[in-house]
Amino acid sequence: MSSGKDSGVPGISWQLTKVIIAVLLIMVGGGYLLPRMLEVTSLDAVVNAKLVMVHAPIEGVLTQSPPPTGTVVRRGTILARIENPSLNRSQLQLLQVDIATMEERVLALQRQLKDLAGLQARFQQQVDDHRTSLVGRVKQRVEDSTFHADLAKEEESRAKLEWQEIEDLEKRGVALRSEQRARKYNWLAAQHKSTQAQQLLTQAKAEYEKAQKGDYVDESSGGPPYAQQRVDELTISATRIHAELSEAERRLEAAEISAKVEQERLELQSSQDVPAPSAGIVWRRYSHPGGKVGTGSELAQLQIFDEVFIDASVHRNDMRYVELGKSVAIRPIGSGTVLTGKVQAVMSQAALRQNLYFAVDGPNVNEDAQRVIIALDSSGEQAADLLARSLTVGQRALVSFGNRANWLDAVWTMAR
Repeated sequence: MSSGKDSGVPGISWQLTKVIIAVLLIMVGGGYLLPRMLEVTSLDAVVNAKLVMVHAPIEGVLTQSPPPTGTVVRRGTILARIENPSLNRSQLQLLQVDIATMEERVLALQRQLKDLAGLQARFQQQVDDHRTSLVGRVKQRVEDSTFHADLAKEEESRAKLEWQEIEDLEKRGVALRSEQRARKYNWLAAQHKSTQAQQLLTQAKAEYEKAQKGDYVDESSGGPPYAQQRVDELTISATRIHAELSEAERRLEAAEISAKVEQERLELQSSQDVPAPSAGIVWRRYSHPGGKVGTGSELAQLQIFDEVFIDASVHRNDMRYVELGKSVAIRPIGSGTVLTGKVQAVMSQAALRQNLYFAVDGPNVNEDAQRVIIALDSSGEQAADLLARSLTVGQRALVSFGNRANWLDAVWTMAR
């Protein structure tokens, strides 16, 4: 009996050991596999970049061609220089001839206006002198008329007084009737003379007022003076020349503006530097020094640092865990670096066939997968440093979108 007990103990221990080992293996395997089963990852992913085509802004000859493929350039770096020695400048030359002609026309009209102004001033001085003389003459006539009117008034008063005195004497029988009648006629004559003198005074005053206003014309001179006629003629001529000068200046200004625009166009068309639109890497170049290019010709293709992204494919059953703007973890294959990014877009089937703007082919995408674009949490110089240290365009990567709800969901997803 003792030997049976001794022989059974080792068997029980071995079986227990196997159970313990199995449990440990299950625990270790489950601890490793279960998180992997719960994690939602991409089927395939690749570091990709959008490309920008640089076109020639003008036609001409390349005096400086884009840098070699792989050259890192900053925003504004001169990629190429184009010169156009055969540019047609005939339109600018015609405009310059028009400008010279219009400048001569403007100067000639200005000289005419200056000469007319001198003549107007001279004849106007003659008119002013004539008017001053005329006013003086009419004023003297007013003074003379005033003197004669006052004198005639006095003679009228004296003749009337004499008539009244002789009339009184005649009534008393001292004077003769004939003498009384003669004195009355003298008074009536003096009264008529006074009335005429007063009318002449009134007329002289009216003429004086007109002369001061410049409206009076001395009929004895036979009409307006010659100087006034010349002033009027010169005024009409000056008005006409002013209109011609305004038109000439307008045409000159228009020609100068057109020449300036044409000059700027020629400067742009004669030679232009072609800068890099953004920081990046020269991906391809299509031109060489001395080559002729046309407007819009392709010069080079740049891989833009700001447009580096992760191009991933995700199984359609896992798309419910992919949301726009969701943060994800990115593990480049062959690198221990873990990067971060955000879901930027889910590409349609139509977009899958348009890889012309991408540096490399996208991930493998079949009918059970969808293509997802992930933007890196870096841009500009950070993206350039990132490409230099951790990433290479075309490098494969694994993208983690987080965990599933539970292990049953993971098993169910794998089963489907």
